[in-house]
Amino acid sequence: MKPILFKPDMVSAILTGNKTQTRRIVKISDEELGELNYEAITIGRDSQLGWIVWVGRKIVKRLKPKYEVGDILWVREIWQWEGETKYTDAIPIGNFWYKTDFEEGEGPSRWKPSIHMPKIACRLFLEVTDIRVEKLQNISEDGCKAEGIESNTFINGMEKITAYKIYGSKNSWDESPIVSYWSLWESINGPGSWESNPFVWVIKFKRHEM
Repeated sequence: MKPILFKPDMVSAILTGNKTQTRRIVKISDEELGELNYEAITIGRDSQLGWIVWVGRKIVKRLKPKYEVGDILWVREIWQWEGETKYTDAIPIGNFWYKTDFEEGEGPSRWKPSIHMPKIACRLFLEVTDIRVEKLQNISEDGCKAEGIESNTFINGMEKITAYKIYGSKNSWDESPIVSYWSLWESINGPGSWESNPFVWVIKFKRHEM
């Protein structure tokens, strides 16, 4: 069983069933590529060698993804312990709060970061059902929706329009799921991270009951 971190809005999307995919950057350093053109490399799975990076017939690197099909993941999220004393492994799950469950400004005055959430506090488990590699900007509109982007319906005259949240901007929406996911990606990975168009692991999952 392996941990995986999600921000509160993505935890909410998983809980509602709207998020069934996540994308994580495939880490390849400049030193490993040397003088090879990043745009010329290919990443795929070989039946004997596993995941490999190659240019033409030259294998540059073998990859080991952090997650594999069949893995059970326990979700780390922003949390807090209800009690006044320090939690222990013997304390039941009911004694934890999760930021996802509160409106902005509500709940405890201080939250603990997801990276520090112990396994005993986990309430959400996922099973990896598929994994592949693609360039970030190759994501489809359906892929964006499966990433859990928030949608809303607006009335424009006599027409109903579905629009998608622009992350990092207050109450902004766009009709393009791609634009929405672009903003979500940059809100997590920083400015310019979309434009760099990295290879990403596309990890599909489903809820797993423990």
